[in-house]
Amino acid sequence: MDIRPFTISVPEEQLVDLRRRITATRWPDREVDPTQGVQLDVIQALARYWATDYDWRAFEARFAAWEQPQTLSAELRATFRSLR
Repeated sequence: MDIRPFTISVPEEQLVDLRRRITATRWPDREVDPTQGVQLDVIQALARYWATDYDWRAFEARFAAWEQPQTLSAELRATFRSLR
């Protein structure tokens, strides 16, 4: 098994596209019963946070501070964390 180092790095254009798609979400009608799942206002607030306030680069820096080896197994790339 070949294990290689990996560092997360998401291109800015992908983050811009993600924010655009979150902002363009077509929302369903408001739920009529709380058993229908997450309340619409809660999920809309979360989407607004992800689209406008979430600091992806800060997360990337925190995540990159940990060792993140990567391997190929059964044609699938697997990134894992080695905690000791």
